[in-house]
Amino acid sequence: MVNSPLFPVFLQAFFNVTSNKLPSAPSSSAVNINESVRNNVDTTHGLVPTTSDPSSSSSFSRSKIQHMSIKAVSPEQWSTFNATVSGRLRADGAPFASACFSQHDFSTNDTISPVCSDAQAGYLSEKYRLPYMGSYMNPQWETCQATGQGCTLDWQNPANPAAFGDQAVCHQGSVSKYYVDIQTAEDVTAAFAFAKSTGVRIAIKNTGHDYIGRSSAPDSLTLSVRNIQGISYDPAFRADSCSESDPVPAMIIGVSIFPATAGTVFGQAYDFAEAHNLTFVGGTDRTVAPAGGWVQGGGHSLLSNTLGLGVDRVLQFKVVVPSTGEYLVANPCQNADLFFALRGGGGGTFGVVLEATFRVEANPVKLIAAKITFPPSADNWQKVVEIGVQNAIKWSKEAWSGIVGTSLVTFINPRLSLDEASVSFKPYSDFAKSVNGTFVLEEAPSWLSFYDKFVGTNPVGLPGAPASRLIPKSHFTTPKKREELQNAILRGTTTAQFKQLLISCPVNYTPQSPPSPVSSSPVSHGGSGNFGTSVTEAWRDCLWSVVTGNFWNYQTSVEGVKAAYRASTQAILPLVELTPESGAYASEANVYEQDHERAFWGSNYPRLLDVKRKYDPEGVLDCWHCVGSKGPADGRFSCMI
Repeated sequence: MVNSPLFPVFLQAFFNVTSNKLPSAPSSSAVNINESVRNNVDTTHGLVPTTSDPSSSSSFSRSKIQHMSIKAVSPEQWSTFNATVSGRLRADGAPFASACFSQHDFSTNDTISPVCSDAQAGYLSEKYRLPYMGSYMNPQWETCQATGQGCTLDWQNPANPAAFGDQAVCHQGSVSKYYVDIQTAEDVTAAFAFAKSTGVRIAIKNTGHDYIGRSSAPDSLTLSVRNIQGISYDPAFRADSCSESDPVPAMIIGVSIFPATAGTVFGQAYDFAEAHNLTFVGGTDRTVAPAGGWVQGGGHSLLSNTLGLGVDRVLQFKVVVPSTGEYLVANPCQNADLFFALRGGGGGTFGVVLEATFRVEANPVKLIAAKITFPPSADNWQKVVEIGVQNAIKWSKEAWSGIVGTSLVTFINPRLSLDEASVSFKPYSDFAKSVNGTFVLEEAPSWLSFYDKFVGTNPVGLPGAPASRLIPKSHFTTPKKREELQNAILRGTTTAQFKQLLISCPVNYTPQSPPSPVSSSPVSHGGSGNFGTSVTEAWRDCLWSVVTGNFWNYQTSVEGVKAAYRASTQAILPLVELTPESGAYASEANVYEQDHERAFWGSNYPRLLDVKRKYDPEGVLDCWHCVGSKGPADGRFSCMI
């Protein structure tokens, strides 16, 4: 696979891939839910737990809910539930490429998915995949990896008939057949009540950007928040009940406005901010939703060096909680414990967020953009790592942020002049010239102007196993430590198919004091309360996040997939061993992260567990390696390797 002509494209795709024009997605139409349930088939065939769930105080092993299969729900129960959500229950969930297969293990009468030719044309396009409920950007989360049953195409050549020929069967996999097109808070409240009364498992899906497998689950009901969309701007926002706080400029993304969204994506937010002369701090992918797992997991950005993480920017959430079904406001002045948990405790855990308000900069942030390209080779990767390690502390103080890849380095700086940046970035520009690469240095008048020119689309449509590690500043401070770090990076990533250095830690950001102490929450455990956020403290002490990973294709066996996950674990292991005091970004971590509670949340985990027990005491919500998860023995995780 590594010899594919497409492979170098994917290695560079964060920045320089331009998509061809693709066919537009069809609009959804109503489904006859009663007819659909009469045609229901067993979507859990062959799905059995692969490991036992060890007893742990961190789990909900004695949950009050006795989870049941979706097949146990009667047509009458589905019909009644459909009425409570105003007819927005659908029963046509199917994997993205299902139309290309002539054989299916599920009914396809009402399936809303692209026709085969369009699925092939849009298979590697995140923009095209975005509208489809059964589409995940990394399609292994559409499949059952434990059994090898899926419905995927050849990502190296989506038109290859070997993937979907006469003998191939499309399996339901981990895509929910039943889902609710969420439009209101009442829809979520009704879904929680339905889950409690029937025992049906719930999954929450937004845009399908999910490296860890948290937004899909076999034999479940999915709550899709993708189709509620819109943005508003308040130049003098005060969080509810925080009347004595100073007003700040803010963008509101959520259902209290019309049109509204938790499903609004970064591309829309950036366009809106540019039109209003604002700067919105967000990630490098246009089709990720700011209010979803990005911010709830922490959310880092190339602007984080000086402006903070996503959790540092969010001012307020509005969220439906499972305990009571209420639509609550969470901010430093009310439900502060829930606000703390949502600022880094992970999505799909404490409730369904339908609105988030973010602090914005009331002016375009001017940037210096620096970019080099160079031929990909092991020697060149070693050199860019060495240059990065040697200059990391100096560059972090000068407010550089960036991404270092195997053939491309892109940095931005909001503080230096063009001349100062030229001198500062000279180690990388000299390297580019020495290997017949290219070098660009220019001013960008705003984040969007930089983004549109220098940031491309992300690789989607291919299964992948990521792993990452946050690297503390202390490991860059002496020649010996720098050598140890460089060796650990190279030792781990040499054979990995994907490797990247993300320079996006909030090095020069000073956390803002909340209007009232988050510690006023009835939850008493400590943790990083000084910041009022629940991400691991490692974020406050890091300079880099190192990300690595491996890919596979449609024909890879279960053993081959296991080998890819093991390879990613081995690739990051030297850094885990070098930095035992650190952690990882929960949304870009190893799927099989060891000691994930400490790695993702550090000393905040006990407090997060208390919040989970308060707002979801029956364990209605669960997801892989999330706070209070029931663990791998639960049927929800039966498709995990």
